[in-house]
Amino acid sequence: MYQIADKYNVPGLKDLVIEKFRRSCGHFWDDDLFPAAVRHVFSSTPYHDKGLRDLVSATLSDHLDLLHKPEIEALVVEFNDLAYGLLKNKSGAGWRMWV
Repeated sequence: MYQIADKYNVPGLKDLVIEKFRRSCGHFWDDDLFPAAVRHVFSSTPYHDKGLRDLVSATLSDHLDLLHKPEIEALVVEFNDLAYGLLKNKSGAGWRMWV
């Protein structure tokens, strides 16, 4: 649905999908199918479209124990932007340059 909303420029549908996915992440973050959802999000959305990607990063940041699952570890290694999203979420203030 998210891809269709993006393709046909239907922002209301995109917002609805984001909200439904946010709720699903909140309830099913420990489900066996969660890694498949993560893979789909990162393989089917463009890098600049952070709607669903940020939700995945936030969910993983809230449940860091998921990183011990081989399926999630493989996704973090495969999708660099997922790893970056996790680091960014956990850093709080973002990146700092130390002199």
